[in-house]
Amino acid sequence: MKRRGGRTYRQRRQRLAAQETQPGRAQRETKGRPCTDKTWSGLRSWCKARGMPRTKLTLAYFPDTFRGMMATRDIAAGEDVVRVPESLLITASKVRQLVAAGAPSASSCPSGSKPARWALSEHQSLAYWLYAESEKHTRSEWHRYIDSLPRDFASVPLFTLAGDAPSSSGIAMDTREARWVMDHLPRPMQQKAVEQHERLYSDWASTCRFLETLGLAVPAAWRRYVWAWLAVNTRCIHLGRRRPAASEVSESCSASACVSLSSTQAIGSSDSMALAPVLDFLNHSEQADVVTFYDSVRRQFVIRTNRPFSKGQEVFISYGPHDNRFMLLEYGFVLRQNPYQVLELDHAVGAWIDTAKSRSRAARRPNSGLMQPADIDALVDALKQHRL
Repeated sequence: MKRRGGRTYRQRRQRLAAQETQPGRAQRETKGRPCTDKTWSGLRSWCKARGMPRTKLTLAYFPDTFRGMMATRDIAAGEDVVRVPESLLITASKVRQLVAAGAPSASSCPSGSKPARWALSEHQSLAYWLYAESEKHTRSEWHRYIDSLPRDFASVPLFTLAGDAPSSSGIAMDTREARWVMDHLPRPMQQKAVEQHERLYSDWASTCRFLETLGLAVPAAWRRYVWAWLAVNTRCIHLGRRRPAASEVSESCSASACVSLSSTQAIGSSDSMALAPVLDFLNHSEQADVVTFYDSVRRQFVIRTNRPFSKGQEVFISYGPHDNRFMLLEYGFVLRQNPYQVLELDHAVGAWIDTAKSRSRAARRPNSGLMQPADIDALVDALKQHRL
């Protein structure tokens, strides 16, 4: 005869049932298994040697999120989860300094010509830096950080749709994988994927043109550039606004006007995004309650939690209030229960409007009770004004 569960068994079942009715709770309370691989230990030692303060976080494996940051000790509400020093933040202003150090000097420019102005956006600058540094492998002083990045972004549709070579004519559907991805994307997401591919190609082309004017090598390996572009797109942090600093570096690309990265670690006032080691291991949760800011006194980027975490819990941040379409295209994952999920009906409504217009035009009697095409257009305009 099978023995029935006692009081402890019933209490455990009640807790599990309560967790299932509260989205995300079971995931947050699942304890992780600490990661012990050499890549993580090497990154942690490298960051410590460069002034990163100790933190109550470590990389761990979790049943639901696979890999994320786990609390090694209890973290109180209002406590700083992690601080990253300015020296470990890569921004566009620092990339300008690095490029200027390798660009031809102003004396080599034609007589009477002015030094080139920086023409790359922040995303373009960071993608180029990551591309160039990754080509150096272990010769790069940042190889510990680069080695910690994903080797590919296969879960992001663009990683497959980008193809094996740059194309100005749109997504190349010459592979079975690309066709499969497009066929399984909803129609609204297909258009977003096309627009995303256009941004990727435009950034690559702009970067190549600009580097050629400086006499520098262009990112010729397309797949490596796709990887670098997506690494920035999926893992960068937003710094927010800051007041202009007296030490802000000039945007001129003349080697005589810029200094090397080794002689300054200042973040420019125009910098709004950065790549940061360790921070990109923090996973997203729509229930995360954190604040992020730049501590101008200690010159550190700070993530502070408004809720406590127990030892062994996964610590989350929020990537923003996005629906699953955005999450999949930009980050390569979706949420089981997303409070910001929407259902886009633009295509279906557009088809209905076209059908209604056709039927109205085909009606023999003008006053047959059908809306006239002009009335349908007026209705659509009224709905758009109210964002419906």
